[in-house]
Amino acid sequence: MSTEKDQNEVINGVARTSLFVAACRAIITNKYLELVQKKELNISDTLLKNHIDGMISKGHYMDLGEVNESIDYFNGSGKICIYDPYAYFFINTKDSQQLLIQTVKKHQFHEEKEKEGEKEGDKKSGSFFEYINSVPLLVSWTVVLSRSTLLRMAFRTKYIDDYVMNNCHSFEQLVICGAGLDARSKRLPIPASCRVYEIDLPHVVEYKLKMLEMANQYVDQVSQCQITMIADDLTQPSWIQKLKDNGYQSDKPTFWLLEGLVMYLSKSQLDFLFSTINQLSATKSKILVHTLTPGFVDNSTTTPTSPKSPNQLDWTLLKEEFISRHEDPIQEILIPNGFSKDTSSVTYRDLIDLYQFNNTPAFVKTSQTHFSIGTK
Repeated sequence: MSTEKDQNEVINGVARTSLFVAACRAIITNKYLELVQKKELNISDTLLKNHIDGMISKGHYMDLGEVNESIDYFNGSGKICIYDPYAYFFINTKDSQQLLIQTVKKHQFHEEKEKEGEKEGDKKSGSFFEYINSVPLLVSWTVVLSRSTLLRMAFRTKYIDDYVMNNCHSFEQLVICGAGLDARSKRLPIPASCRVYEIDLPHVVEYKLKMLEMANQYVDQVSQCQITMIADDLTQPSWIQKLKDNGYQSDKPTFWLLEGLVMYLSKSQLDFLFSTINQLSATKSKILVHTLTPGFVDNSTTTPTSPKSPNQLDWTLLKEEFISRHEDPIQEILIPNGFSKDTSSVTYRDLIDLYQFNNTPAFVKTSQTHFSIGTK
């Protein structure tokens, strides 16, 4: 069980975001399992099909009723569904429940909205927090995660998953900076020829390892790769030697992945991080960086996915934690740090076209995010 100090660390900044990402992926994965169970989505890969059938048979699919109906935009759009069985375990703990409650308290519901819900005959008994304690954790998370948040996470995860799968065979080393509660190193078919290094803050790695101990009892690892977790702060030089001590070889082309990290670091911290990556990277190394633009706008209040909640959350404080933004990450990050070949950058609008999504979500106009790639 995590200590109170661990919980306080996990609900702040990047660490807290890791739990929110896991919750999004757990809900989307549950929807994916529903589509498979209802035979609305066909899985051609035999290994993946057996894996999914096993998860369903073990009771890890939950019929969320109205919640699943509220994310009906995935119906008929299996191309953006993702499968992350580990996310279910990351959030399905007592720790997760306490972290959820503590986080929500930092972004209190508007009292007016709560009162309106009561006047309208809300069916929930007791307070909002009593409701969280009375339902399965997967349902609890749906009362704070909006439809647009889930859809953004689906596109983001799907694109990066596909890129990793299409490129990991070409590299002997994959380094995931700020890995959080991401489980790509276990759930994607990464070959034994590619060694994966995950780097994140010590309390995040500790929490992740504890949850994986439980998950490994139920979920078979898809990848064949060796996984090394390094507990350290990427803004401090100590992680460099730890990486080398664990077998990293700077003379081999490496694939670097930075998802959901850059926006939380200052310019000086980013200068250090990217110059270090450049120094550690051999020719033909590749990098994928996830960034926000200066024009990024997210609503300060969001309507939860769960139709049972009449409330809206105030995320102003969360939005203010984004420190760094980049208008042109190729020119501002990749080229100055040696990754100047075969550069490309896509936005959510590009991903909607790529995955042939039928309806253009409203967040495309305000959620200006880049996924940029370059080769050294």
